[in-house]
Amino acid sequence: MSKVYLVASGKGGTGKTMFSVNLGASYAQKGYRVVVVDMDMGLRNLDLYLGLENNVVFDVYDVVTGVCPIRQALIRDRRIDGLYMIGSSPERDKGDLTPLHIQVLCEKLKEQFDYIIIDSPSGIDDGLVLASAGADAAIIVTTPEYAALRDAGSAGREETVSRSEQTDCGNDELRVHSAAPGNQLHHAGEADRNNPVRYEHQHIDQPGAAYCAEERNIYSAEF
Repeated sequence: MSKVYLVASGKGGTGKTMFSVNLGASYAQKGYRVVVVDMDMGLRNLDLYLGLENNVVFDVYDVVTGVCPIRQALIRDRRIDGLYMIGSSPERDKGDLTPLHIQVLCEKLKEQFDYIIIDSPSGIDDGLVLASAGADAAIIVTTPEYAALRDAGSAGREETVSRSEQTDCGNDELRVHSAAPGNQLHHAGEADRNNPVRYEHQHIDQPGAAYCAEERNIYSAEF
């Protein structure tokens, strides 16, 4: 059965898009058909991470507003069989889109793909509400910083409320942390408050599902 994952974050710069790309690539390498959809209508980056920025002609806005069919907006990553993306446009306002548009899009994508990964804009505004409309489960990506962890908690609560209001699906939620080397929490507080796991259990509703060690070589390869 096809599944839609929303990848979100409270604070920007947590590695959400990088996680979306690698999650999609991992599923595709296992033989599944996967599409990653960029729902950040103002600041698209998914195409850059996949190296497909010159291939975007039609985007998700074009699809949901009827400018083109889904097949024309799909871009295949020729390096990995089964991996596709739908880009977003930084030049268009999302104000005329509704959660119903995204629900319909996700249902149609489920007919073609095993996994649909929605790369959501950061924050808890209408962009998150829109992106979460068709999701079956959410993955909240954060970093070991107090501001990022607190914002992740806010994003998780907002996403859960939005999906419960829009759909009949459960409140499935995962949280993935991008942990710094040694899992040291960067803060300006007391010296003994350096444990992100402890802080998380005190201040965030749901515990982390996974911890990803920071890899500096990723930044070196990218730039």
